[in-house]
Amino acid sequence: MRQQLHLDFQQGQPLVHWSGALVLVTGLICAGITLSSHLALQAQIGSADQRVTAAQKVLRRQAPPPKPGAPSPLQLEQSRQANEVLALLGLPWQDALGQIEATEAKDLSLLSIEPDMQKGFIRLGGEAKSYQAILIYMKALQTRPGLSEVVLQTHNVEDQKPGTPTHFLITARWSAAR
Repeated sequence: MRQQLHLDFQQGQPLVHWSGALVLVTGLICAGITLSSHLALQAQIGSADQRVTAAQKVLRRQAPPPKPGAPSPLQLEQSRQANEVLALLGLPWQDALGQIEATEAKDLSLLSIEPDMQKGFIRLGGEAKSYQAILIYMKALQTRPGLSEVVLQTHNVEDQKPGTPTHFLITARWSAAR
């Protein structure tokens, strides 16, 4: 036969134990200290905000008002640069590049195309199989609408390389440029 087990944890115990009451009182004291610290800090922050606001008012009164009609030299320079960029972006460079791409380049490879937007020139750098191929390409460029003053600036025959390629730099004026 089994003996029945009866568990009663509150048997004879007082309703509030002295250690629980001690923890509760300690917690209340800590909460009070924290609350008073919080209120003191809030008061300091409010006082500091008032001092900052007062200082800003004084500075606004002492600072000279900005002159709306007289831009600074820095603003003038930035405005000039912005206007240059806008003017250059407005140029139809696609037309000039389309003319260059449409020109037949037999035995010749373009390695760089550099527009000089302010002067209205385009620099073409590349490599050709012969000097004759460069001259043929220049004549073809001169026949393209919008391109003029096609000039061979430099050329260099590479004797040490197989096939003796010729490096060149051609400039051309684009008539639509300002």
